[in-house]
Amino acid sequence: MPQLVINTPLGPMLAIQKDGFLTALDFLRETDADLAEETSPLLLKTKEEIAQYFNGGRKTFSIPLKPEGTAFQKKVWEALLEIPYGQTRSY
Repeated sequence: MPQLVINTPLGPMLAIQKDGFLTALDFLRETDADLAEETSPLLLKTKEEIAQYFNGGRKTFSIPLKPEGTAFQKKVWEALLEIPYGQTRSY
């Protein structure tokens, strides 16, 4: 399963791809940032879009998502996708 460590201003993130979709994007502890990597065009595009976001040049992403998690987690992630750029919500 291809995975790539992406360095961001907030710390390293691990991007994981499965079946042509980004299935996970998680922050890592600094000590985990040396994980073995197997990259792919999708993960390189993910890295590029994340860099553009942090540089202020991107507000939406084009990466196909298929997050893996519990039914509750998936409902939360779907709700997060509905929050417009630059806005916050509370529960």
